[in-house]
Amino acid sequence: MRRVFACLLAFALSAPVAPLLAAGAGQSPSAGAISGQALTPSGTVMVNVTVRLREVATGQVSATATTTSTGAFTFPGLAPGSYVVEIVDAAGHVVATSTPIVLAAGATAAVTITGPAAAGGAASFFGSTLGLVTVAAAGAAVAGVTVAANRTTASPSR
Repeated sequence: MRRVFACLLAFALSAPVAPLLAAGAGQSPSAGAISGQALTPSGTVMVNVTVRLREVATGQVSATATTTSTGAFTFPGLAPGSYVVEIVDAAGHVVATSTPIVLAAGATAAVTITGPAAAGGAASFFGSTLGLVTVAAAGAAVAGVTVAANRTTASPSR
């Protein structure tokens, strides 16, 4: 029994451990990362804002993070693929999206995402198309606004 144990111990000690150490805890050596900073249009950092990472191919949210006091965020341990970073307001609505980020195996990508002047409530409304149309209509003393769509097909819900 001692010989078997000695042989196993000798084999374990002679096995290369560098790939395991480079991979980190629970991450493959081909895992990549996306990091960045969330800013307002004027360049002010967006602190304690929720950012999400979405896979372009599947449309699924891969990870969620909160920006730091410097507006920074990081998504480590990512598989190769295409992703977008989204800034989300307190109600869970997407208020800004990055351009697609193509992440290669083992690569690290950096992105700066520009969100609304304030990531919540009224700023999201006034930054939206509905908010702009509503404000313009109110300023022009219009009682109602109708938005027509150019679709030739009916809604799939009908």
